[in-house]
Amino acid sequence: MNEQTLRIIDANLDRTTEGLRVLEDIARFVLENSSVAGILKNLRHTIHQAFPDYSINLISARDSAADVGRLVEHKKEPATNLVDTVITNARRVEQSLRVLEEASRLPESLAKIAIFEDARYLMYELEKELVSRLCRGDKCTKLGSYAIVDNETRLFKAIERRFRTIQFDPGTLTQREFYRLAEDSRERSRAGNFLLIIGVHLGITLSSNADGVALNESSVPISVARNLLKVDQIIGYAAKSPEEAIQAESCGADYILCSESLKEHISSEVKIPVISPVREDSE
Repeated sequence: MNEQTLRIIDANLDRTTEGLRVLEDIARFVLENSSVAGILKNLRHTIHQAFPDYSINLISARDSAADVGRLVEHKKEPATNLVDTVITNARRVEQSLRVLEEASRLPESLAKIAIFEDARYLMYELEKELVSRLCRGDKCTKLGSYAIVDNETRLFKAIERRFRTIQFDPGTLTQREFYRLAEDSRERSRAGNFLLIIGVHLGITLSSNADGVALNESSVPISVARNLLKVDQIIGYAAKSPEEAIQAESCGADYILCSESLKEHISSEVKIPVISPVREDSE
């Protein structure tokens, strides 16, 4: 393999493993998710060892000082949050994997094409997972005081009382009325800086672009809801026992709703936020 090709492979191996390490540490230390961190770690080691017979040649061909790409002016925009950091590094990894995939197609290459192709598609899913978990985690830190309302009057009262999160349930409203008020409520939530959660209805959660949905034992499964919702929409679950709360957390719920009498007990059993909501009356 000629020196130019070795330099291409070496540079992209470095980009891939460096980007994966950034993502791995975010999964490990920020999200504290051992499963995702483990997948990223294994992927990093797999890519690092993809050209075992070329290690010495790759390092020998390296010439960072003479790399013309270092002279190209490129203004690096600062990351405004960790989501930006994840997206930037994930894209860096994905692009570098594509270069490695093409390099492995060369006749003199001993690397397996499937390693890089499989890794690239896995990276697309991991990027989505990391972005989703970060966005949802950020929203959950803003849940705060939580009111449940089921008509327009109670909704306005909850807004006036400046609840941090308002869950809008359908109550006796027709689906058309509920949809109209949910759409209007989303605009009010942006102006009033509160989170809007829709009770049960996934379709209206999506159409109104609400911050999330609250499910219960009669709703669709949490896993189904997660696949249908946008990556930044959160899922609350109304639990009637610690066992039910534990199950909801394992299925992907972002927070638990329960009675005040259960809050302390459930909080000791799960890692996600546990909230005892206020039900607004129309007085």
